[in-house]
Amino acid sequence: MDKKKDKEINPSQWTFHVESVRTSIDRVYQLCHQKLHVLGCKEMLFYLTNSMKDFQSLIEMIELERNFDTNSHPTSLAWELRVPPVTFVEKDKEPSGNGHCKVQNTNTKPPDTEDWHIVERKKKLKAILNPRCVMDIPQTKKSMAKIAHAKQMQWEEHKKFLEEKSITKKRLDKRNSLKNKKKDKIEVVVEEVEEEEEYMDEEWKALTEEEESLAQEEESLKKEIEDEELTSNHDSISNQFMDLKSCVDKWSSETQRYAEDLWKEIVQKNVNFGYRKVGEVLQKHEKFSSPIRKKPNDYEERLARAEEVRIQILEDKCKRIRQLFDKVARVREKRLEVIEKKRTHLERKMQKAEENRKKIYEDAILKNWEEENYLRSMIFERAAETALRDLQLKKEAQILQERLNNLKEERLKKCEEKAAKEAAAKERLKQTEDEKKAKLALKIAKMEVIVEQKKAKEKEKSDEIHKKNAEKNKRKDQKMESLNTERGELMEKIIEKQKSSTIRYEKGLDQVRRKANELGISKNTDTFISLSQFTHLPSMVEYSSDKIKKCTLCDVVLSSDMNVISHLIDEMHMVKSNCDYDKLTEDVIKQFLENNIITIDKESPRRHCHVNSNSGINAFTSQFTNNKKKEVRIRKKILQKAKCDEEMLVNNIYIEEEVTPKNHSTSYTKYINIIKKIESDLSKYDYENCRSLSNSEITTIQKSLYYVGGKHNDQGKENDVISCLIKNTNIEWYIKLYIYFIYMKDTRIEKLMLRLQQIFIQLTGKCQLFNLLIFYGTSFINIIDGIIYNLGSSTQLSRQFLEGQLSLLTIVIEKVRNINVKRYELQEYDDKLSMYIDYLNTVNFFNILSQKSLNFALTSTSSFYFVLLKQVQCVKGFDSNYLKEYLESGFLSFLVDGCLEATHSTPFDEGCKKILGVFINIFNCYNSQTNLTFFKKIIRKKTEIPVKITFIFSKSLQLLTKFPDPVVTQNLIVSISLFSKISPKTKTLCHLGWSQSVIYFMTLLPLDFFIKWRYRIYLLSTLTSICYQSPDAVNIVRNEIDIQWFVRFLEDYRECKSGSDVDVIASIIPRSSVEKMLTYFKEA
Repeated sequence: MDKKKDKEINPSQWTFHVESVRTSIDRVYQLCHQKLHVLGCKEMLFYLTNSMKDFQSLIEMIELERNFDTNSHPTSLAWELRVPPVTFVEKDKEPSGNGHCKVQNTNTKPPDTEDWHIVERKKKLKAILNPRCVMDIPQTKKSMAKIAHAKQMQWEEHKKFLEEKSITKKRLDKRNSLKNKKKDKIEVVVEEVEEEEEYMDEEWKALTEEEESLAQEEESLKKEIEDEELTSNHDSISNQFMDLKSCVDKWSSETQRYAEDLWKEIVQKNVNFGYRKVGEVLQKHEKFSSPIRKKPNDYEERLARAEEVRIQILEDKCKRIRQLFDKVARVREKRLEVIEKKRTHLERKMQKAEENRKKIYEDAILKNWEEENYLRSMIFERAAETALRDLQLKKEAQILQERLNNLKEERLKKCEEKAAKEAAAKERLKQTEDEKKAKLALKIAKMEVIVEQKKAKEKEKSDEIHKKNAEKNKRKDQKMESLNTERGELMEKIIEKQKSSTIRYEKGLDQVRRKANELGISKNTDTFISLSQFTHLPSMVEYSSDKIKKCTLCDVVLSSDMNVISHLIDEMHMVKSNCDYDKLTEDVIKQFLENNIITIDKESPRRHCHVNSNSGINAFTSQFTNNKKKEVRIRKKILQKAKCDEEMLVNNIYIEEEVTPKNHSTSYTKYINIIKKIESDLSKYDYENCRSLSNSEITTIQKSLYYVGGKHNDQGKENDVISCLIKNTNIEWYIKLYIYFIYMKDTRIEKLMLRLQQIFIQLTGKCQLFNLLIFYGTSFINIIDGIIYNLGSSTQLSRQFLEGQLSLLTIVIEKVRNINVKRYELQEYDDKLSMYIDYLNTVNFFNILSQKSLNFALTSTSSFYFVLLKQVQCVKGFDSNYLKEYLESGFLSFLVDGCLEATHSTPFDEGCKKILGVFINIFNCYNSQTNLTFFKKIIRKKTEIPVKITFIFSKSLQLLTKFPDPVVTQNLIVSISLFSKISPKTKTLCHLGWSQSVIYFMTLLPLDFFIKWRYRIYLLSTLTSICYQSPDAVNIVRNEIDIQWFVRFLEDYRECKSGSDVDVIASIIPRSSVEKMLTYFKEA
């Protein structure tokens, strides 16, 4: 019965908690309903679901404990070391209202387990001070106050346990600290005694405090028993049935009192709610919900309820008094145990004191004896040391005297040897001087002979030249006379022909035009045959005024052979002639030439509609003037930001390299100061109007570079110009001078400028801050302006100058991409690059570089353009078409023309390979998925470009068969496959020309491209895609290789499932069309 009563929950405590939960849920519901707060509802559901899961797990644990059979324990050690249950004993309130609760661990031993060792469970401080009810509460002002109050209540409940825990912790800390100290024996003994005394005193204090607390607890329990006995049943019953007025008065007084009290005190007090037992509401709900229940009268119900209340109150009162008496008995037992502990503690303390006295006495005697022995030993050691020192000093004095004597003898010998060497050296110098004088005399005599011989030869040459010039003048005079006579005859013939032509014109213009057309057709049959065969590169030279041609079907004027053949293959002409690209052959092109191409008369009005190529320059100049305002605005914006970044980067160079201006070497500072003076003097002028340098200034700059870049420095070690520039941090001065050199039209500084270019290109690979200084400073924009300024001037531009500047800019753009700019607090790389591209567009930089006079710098220009195009595709949020619309208008045709000239006119050397490699890279970049639509627009606008590209492909394949290069050949095959997929026109261009076609030269490639799988996937996939559904292409290929190559390749491709090689083939041949291709090539 006692155990069951202990397990029962106090109804007042239970109702208080339940009512608080219900009211809080209702208030939260009303708040969320009023404010329409969805998040609040979700948060409340989260707490309710968590609490529901906790209660379900608690129910399962209680059921397991009840079903557990206590008698059937196994005999293992884990069941023998049992932990006793913890019972919570509650005390009722005192009349003052300051009640408290204590937790006691009652260890009950059954008779069967007398010899078992019972191990008590150690409570954790975290579990006590951080209860589970606090964990899921959100952190607000009110919730934090509740958490603090809950922690304080837990401290008061477990005060005794926590105090004991802190005392034991202090003891352990003192023990550990005392163990680590190392002192003399007597000090250690004294400390141990003090430690034990402190330990005993703390234990005594803890026992006295425990005895006092038990006495206070006993007195408080006795007072509670007296209060319970004094209270009557009638008062408790009458308190439950109060009238309305008394209830209101009580409620008002309680609210007034609660307003003055703290929340902690209110919770501690037992507020008089309508208490109910656990499960009472559930029982009543089941009782009243049952349909079989008989409904008694109201009067009987009241009487029964009153009787139940009386019985229950009496039972509760008896139960409370009984619990209080039990608590008193337990407290008395504990108090007796504490008194017994104190007695045993005093006995132990007396014994320890006696033992400590004996130890201290014995240790003092030992210490005195040891000190005497130590003093005797020290006196003996000091006497021995003094005797040894005297002996050592005597020996050292003898050794020093011997050394001094030896040194005197050696010095005398050296002086004699030195005098002999100097005499021999003087004799040698005399001999060498005599030999030199003799050699100089011989050289002077030889030089005089050579000078006389040269003079004689020059006289002979001058005489021969005079004779030849005289003969040439005679021949010229004879030719002029003959030309004058021929001109007179021709003029007479022309006058006669003009008279006859005017007579014919008056008779009938129609007959003249027909005859002229017939004559023109008969003359042009040979040219038409060569054009239709597509075997040789058509001439790009414009026709003379009497040979301009016209397409009668499209009414378009054609100015060269390249225009004629490109127009005949164009989509517009094919549509008007009702011809498909599948049926386009050599005969069809020949018919077009014979039927649709005619020569225009001089009097035809269509002749004046022909636009010359020079009109593009006029359009360019007008566009340049329109963009001048935008150019000034963008340049000003870039330079403002660049000046601030440049100053910051120069300071970073000094900080990161750990160099200050004082660290310069003295012999180098002289040149640097002069260079600074030159730069400050030049800064007074504009770049375009800067003064020329004097000879002395040029020599100082040369000496500074020679001193820095010399092979050996002052200490004799090898020196490097790059490392010295970085070390002395003079890079910014040389950059400024270099920009002034760009604008100076002086041949004296050309070598010096090229030397600086080489140094800067080497600096890009070794110094990151140099790359940032060029890209984020003012140098980038000034170099671009310098190139445009030199291109616009009348002076010729050297190849090394232009290539060096463009290569420097390309390297800097590529290097800065990989540098982390955030630590220098600079602008993002993408934003800066987009600003530079915008400036290049407004200045029309690439249109200026696309002039025919700059073909020598094709590789550097193309590589710079390719780097910009590649970097723009990586820029986030930047439209790459913006770059292409401005840069590609004239640059692509310039690149194609340069590549044509390189492959057809010059021998295939490394320079041609570079041009071809850059062209292939740019072509592949154009034909990516993002750029394909724009590239198609360029081909439609400029019909000559695809024809020129086909001749580039065919000629480069022909050259690569003679000079094999696997990497370039593989990239070329990839570009051919991309070119053939653009449109039906490009696909037909690949097989036009029969033995000079692109696919024919692809079949002549080395055998490795047909056997090795890494080359085979590119070659055979390209050939199959071109030959599919084109009989002419199949006939060309069949002459060199068997069609079974295609069939086997497609079967291998069908069997492959995944891999990088399969993806390459799938990009050229889709998997959906493999079966159709197999059937086509098997039938072919």
